[in-house]
Amino acid sequence: MTTISKSQIILNALVHHKEFAREVIPYIKPEYFETVSERIAFEEIATYTDKYSETPSAPELQVEVLKRKD
Repeated sequence: MTTISKSQIILNALVHHKEFAREVIPYIKPEYFETVSERIAFEEIATYTDKYSETPSAPELQVEVLKRKD
C-alpha cells in the first residue's frame, strides 16, 4: 500500500483544481514541502501560474521541471 503525504495531496490539488490553486498559492511557501522534489514541483507550479494565469497540466509541469538546471 502506497502512503500519500499531505504535501503530495496539496501538489495534486494545485494541478487539478485551478480555482483552489489561485486562492492558496500566494500563502504557500516552498519550505512547507518535505522533500526537494516537492519543493521544486511547487516552485514550478507557482511560477507557471504567475506567468500564464493558469495552473500547468501534469505534462506541462513535467516539462517545466525538466528544464531546470538545479
